[in-house]
Amino acid sequence: QLPTAEKQAHERIIGERQVKSSEKILSLYDPDVQVIKRGKLGAAVEFGNQVLLGAQEDGLLVHHQSYEKVVCDSTILIEGAESIEERLSIEIEGVCGDRGFGSKANTKALGEKRDYICPRGIEALQEKMKNGEFAKRQRRRSQTEGRVGIFVHRIMGDLLRVKGFANRETAVSWGALAHNLWKLAEMRKEQAERRERE
Repeated sequence: QLPTAEKQAHERIIGERQVKSSEKILSLYDPDVQVIKRGKLGAAVEFGNQVLLGAQEDGLLVHHQSYEKVVCDSTILIEGAESIEERLSIEIEGVCGDRGFGSKANTKALGEKRDYICPRGIEALQEKMKNGEFAKRQRRRSQTEGRVGIFVHRIMGDLLRVKGFANRETAVSWGALAHNLWKLAEMRKEQAERRERE
């Protein structure tokens, strides 16, 4: 890959020309890595693979899906919700998510009674926050953000050292299992302490 990398460096640095995304070498040793635009301070762009996590109210992870190519968050939400309902034979009461998951198609698919996704516009958010149930679920959503942080930093260890998409997908599955075992042990301990107090 070195001749191609040298050519790309020449195009970008010396020729000051764009290189097509599909032709870019992002990693010499891992061709499955993608550029993920985060748009966050200090992490505008990351390299890796996208993962969708779904947690229920008590913090247990009920869904995880790895994506080989970068996809828009709003396009994978319904697929994830339907997967949970099918696998667990349940009907989801409500779906919360950040602005990235907001779309008219998702609102229509979920219906007004199940859509607790943060809207993209400030005025729409202010209007929705007048609904007590929506406001409560948005506060609850912040716990999910924390849950993602725990999963990434404490369970997965920040960076996956495994190479190849299939190996990263397997590592995420093992991580979800480890997270849920840890969470179940924590819940059991809390139940035992509650019984002792009573």
